[in-house]
Amino acid sequence: MTKEQIGSLAPLAIFIAFVAGCAWVVGRLTRQKVTEVQRLYGTGGWLGFFLVVSFVLSPLLSIGSLVRNFETAETRTPGVLGLPGYVPYKAFCWCLVLGVIGWQVWMANRLRTRFEPDSVAHAKRYLAISPFVMYLGDVGAAWTFLNVNGAGEDIAQTVRAFFSSFLWYLYFTNSERVRNTYFGAKQTEDQEPLKSLRARRAPGNARGPARPGVRRGAFARPACLLAIADGACPGRHPCC
Repeated sequence: MTKEQIGSLAPLAIFIAFVAGCAWVVGRLTRQKVTEVQRLYGTGGWLGFFLVVSFVLSPLLSIGSLVRNFETAETRTPGVLGLPGYVPYKAFCWCLVLGVIGWQVWMANRLRTRFEPDSVAHAKRYLAISPFVMYLGDVGAAWTFLNVNGAGEDIAQTVRAFFSSFLWYLYFTNSERVRNTYFGAKQTEDQEPLKSLRARRAPGNARGPARPGVRRGAFARPACLLAIADGACPGRHPCC
């Protein structure tokens, strides 16, 4: 590994330090004081930071990186503008980036609004697939439209994307907050019918046997109530 390649990984280390610092700030500002009995729940902490990254930081970084790459290529090599496949390649890259950003925003919004296991499954699917989609899409478009092998271009950005996706995948796999928020709610809903059934079967809720001549839920007239109290109603009264 050359010094240039090692130096190109420096932004990755800075990015990881920045992510850790921002996560610490977000967690300190948003996390409520919880007792030992309470559990981590909701879109706070690292999960809240992931949503901020997905909604704001990552789309801005992706668009800014694409604009910078095109401007650098056009400035250093003006002749690239005359290539017949450059405009289709540029259009394809924009469609690819905007499509992945749309997928990311949809995934993050689902995490924010729907606390169910499928939301975590979609997030993991995005983290596992999106880096390959971006890398293979760019390399394939460069080969198709420009007949250029771009597999080794901007290796630092590619490594950073795969590494960050891998870390977030581990987070969604092992996080206690994620388990409580997206899987605990489903367990509670599944147990709710059992709790209701147990409550109806509890001794304190059991209804005693019906008195002779009185229908449950029937509204008796005052004269009938007096007859029932005196034991004179045999159950054939019109109100019984």
